[in-house]
Amino acid sequence: MKKSLLFILLFVILAFGAFFRLYHLNDQSLWLDEGVTYYNSSADSFEGVWDKTSNLDQSPPGYYFIMNVFLDIFGENEFGFRLIPLIIGLLTVLFVYLLGAAMFNTDTGLFAAILLAINEFHIGFSMESRMYGLVALLALVGFLSLYKALQHETRGYTWWTVFGLSSVAGLYTHNFYVFVLLAFAFIFLFHILTVEKMLGKILMGTLTAILVVVAYIPWIPSFLKQLGVDRYWLPLNTLSDMKVYLLDYAGGNFILLLAFLTLSVTAVIWGVVATRSEDYKKSFLSMTSLIIFLIIGLGAPLFYSMKFEPILKIRYTVYIVPVFMLLTAYGLYAFKKMHMVLPALMLSVFIYFSAPWQVSAYPMEFGEDFRGLVEEVKKDPSPVVVHSPSIAHVINFYNKDTFELWPFPFSDDLTEYNIDESFKGKFLDLIRRFNSFYLVVSHSHENPYGMLKVWSDGECLQSIDIPIKGMEVIHFKNCK
Repeated sequence: MKKSLLFILLFVILAFGAFFRLYHLNDQSLWLDEGVTYYNSSADSFEGVWDKTSNLDQSPPGYYFIMNVFLDIFGENEFGFRLIPLIIGLLTVLFVYLLGAAMFNTDTGLFAAILLAINEFHIGFSMESRMYGLVALLALVGFLSLYKALQHETRGYTWWTVFGLSSVAGLYTHNFYVFVLLAFAFIFLFHILTVEKMLGKILMGTLTAILVVVAYIPWIPSFLKQLGVDRYWLPLNTLSDMKVYLLDYAGGNFILLLAFLTLSVTAVIWGVVATRSEDYKKSFLSMTSLIIFLIIGLGAPLFYSMKFEPILKIRYTVYIVPVFMLLTAYGLYAFKKMHMVLPALMLSVFIYFSAPWQVSAYPMEFGEDFRGLVEEVKKDPSPVVVHSPSIAHVINFYNKDTFELWPFPFSDDLTEYNIDESFKGKFLDLIRRFNSFYLVVSHSHENPYGMLKVWSDGECLQSIDIPIKGMEVIHFKNCK
């Protein structure tokens, strides 16, 4: 394929990927987790971001560093706040092409880029201002640089440097990057016996691993502290979660999942028996590397969750999707080589069932309409009492000091919201300051809602339910 045509095709794919991600970018307000991003990113300095994240969050500060710079430069606005993850999502589409082209050929890379550009699951997480899309991008950068380093005729210092830097960045972005590096370790062991200058590659790999660990040492105390956090929001994990996750990766469409799995099996068969002899070794190693990444990348956290404690959640594994699409793309390439079905027809079917022009069902878990809440309060201003400080942070993004906002309990701890009768006195002392106020409880924190409502009813003569998506909102009036 001519380079000019290749660049045009890649540009068109990225343009469509950008359109599908921009189309519904601000359809829904920022939600609870994005409020956490805003809170952690809005510190005065990187040191402040580090302190907030290490003391109050369950993730490293890498993504918050990026958002901190963005907020300083562009200010606080909803479009810009989600523009960074959108750019990261498009870079991921580009790098899945680069990885596919390097490991197989340009056709496979283009197929992978198309599949990822229209993937509803990835589109959703390209519009959420959280770190999961960045983990997927860094995993692809790490995969590509590791592959290039292992295939390099010499020791490949540049590629090992890129791999080391992406590994450090990944570890400082999300704790699940440990599982990404575990997958890379297995891929390294699988490849190392087949490469030239094996001892040199072993030396470089070992040295890179040591330097990555050294660079990560400053965060290890915070990481160990985060391991001890009660993950109250995580259900028990079972093997059936694997099926649920795979279905989510296909946008919840069983037909698409079946097509992905069929093409993945085709890719495996093609990689084993049908590749031309001169490409056999390269294609077989590449295809097997993808399978290793998928098995370890998803299987290791699932095993840990089943054996020890629940840590796995669908949003934590966004890094699986680009590699899954790449394996599927290699199956598409196999069909093209066998002249059984026109890949263009198959891609058209994928686009039809993916319906990327529709608003994504991901990643909103509760879909709290905080933007709508703020607009409602502005119509009849009163102080707003919110249950949990994490809810307060996302309201603050929209509030701009228009009304008083009081989080309860009084804490900056993003996980503190469990209350009992011992909190009644403090709560009454708070609401007795107001003649009227709004009580806001997100559905994600609904357990103590009845208790707060009963306490408030006892102090006020009138209560009005305000219909806001994803939360309970009551306007109390004529309070003592």
